[in-house]
Amino acid sequence: MDGIEEDSGWYCKECHCKTTFVLCNDCGKRHSKGAVEYFDYLDKYLCQSCIDNYYSCDHCGNLCNNDIVTRTEDGKVCESCRDNYYQRCGDCGQWFDEENMVYTEAEDEYYCENCNAKRNVLIKEYSY
Repeated sequence: MDGIEEDSGWYCKECHCKTTFVLCNDCGKRHSKGAVEYFDYLDKYLCQSCIDNYYSCDHCGNLCNNDIVTRTEDGKVCESCRDNYYQRCGDCGQWFDEENMVYTEAEDEYYCENCNAKRNVLIKEYSY
């Protein structure tokens, strides 16, 4: 039989290549159309096995590669959300939502609430 074996079945080359199967952009394997999802913001078709290599960003909800993850006070966020909405604390080095941080212009640094509170205890008035 002149055909292609996919998903436990044999298909003629014409059916296989036209509309029955979609190529997963990550693993390169062909899967039946129902077993592959298209993600427009990634511009990719992904099979379920490859989707498992991604996580859902806790800020925007988009799928993001597990290799590019930043852990924050809010959970795991993608690189884009991290760069646009989060800052690294100049003291403890953890990532926090920029709206929950204190920016010091003199030091050009962001500090989380806990580290900023510790810094304020250490700063004494000039007359001390």
